[in-house]
Amino acid sequence: MSKPLRIVVIDAHPIFRQGVIRTIARSEGMEVVAEGTSAADARRLASEKRPDVVILDIAIPKGRAVVADITRQGIRCVVLTTIDDVLSVSGALASGVNGYILKGVSGLELVSALNNEIKSGEEV
Repeated sequence: MSKPLRIVVIDAHPIFRQGVIRTIARSEGMEVVAEGTSAADARRLASEKRPDVVILDIAIPKGRAVVADITRQGIRCVVLTTIDDVLSVSGALASGVNGYILKGVSGLELVSALNNEIKSGEEV
C-alpha cells in the first residue's frame, strides 16, 4: 500500500473547513495532517508538516501571496474558493497552483480532483 496523500486544509470558515476535512477523512489514500484559518497558519503548517498538498482558500487575507510561498517550498497547492474572476484564476496559476476548484463542487468531485493529484502529481 502506498503512502497516503498528506493534506493541510486552510479556510477561514470552520463549518466549511470541517466539511472538507470529513470528506477527505472518508477517502482512501488521503489524510489531513493539519488545518488552519489564515495565511500565517498556511506558511507555518507548510513548513512544519511538509504536506504533499495544501488546500487553500485564496479569499483569506494575504491568500494570494501565500500561494507563491507554499509552491516555492515545492509543496503542491490546490485553491478551493468561491472567487471565480479571471484575474484571480490567472494570478493563482501564475503563482504555481496545481489546481483551482470552486467551492460549489460536491465532495465526490473534490476527492476525484485530489485523486487525480495523487495519480499524476500534476495539475488538478
